Amino acid sequence: MPFRCGRALDIGAGALSDTRHLLQAGMTVDAVDTDPLTAKLAARLGHPCLNAMHEDVRRIAIPPAAYALIVAIHVLPFLPRVECSAIISAIINGLADDGILCGTLFGVRDGWAGNRALMTFVSKSEAASYFTHLLPIVFSEAEYDGIDAHDRPKHWHVFRFILRKPSCPAPTQA
Repeated sequence: MPFRCGRALDIGAGALSDTRHLLQAGMTVDAVDTDPLTAKLAARLGHPCLNAMHEDVRRIAIPPAAYALIVAIHVLPFLPRVECSAIISAIINGLADDGILCGTLFGVRDGWAGNRALMTFVSKSEAASYFTHLLPIVFSEAEYDGIDAHDRPKHWHVFRFILRKPSCPAPTQA
């Protein structure tokens, strides 16, 4: 998406690769991650438009209508099911009118489903139900065999989405 200004929230910022891209695009970025390495990388980067927070997204207050863009890639599935819906609602509430949300959710056929009780795995209809008031730009489902972050074999079942918050609420679908 061609953003050239505004404020972004990068949830699960990790090594700051998305954050760096957003900064290069001219955005002010709030980067949140539980890994202390993220804050160290941000300090080394020393960008005046970067605010790095060593924190769990469940413990930060996402200001209403504050962000033109929110990125939550491979972070929402790591939230416990009982908290996932509330966090997604807070994220959506944090989007400004016409704001964009980019993210992923893991599907029920993911290789980790069934053996990771503190994670969230969803069906396609459940994934879509989280975002009924947002307009889809991309909403895709993919299944493939690959590797995880530790180079171990893994079957992936992933929903990828880019959604826009309309200026006025979208009509509820029946």
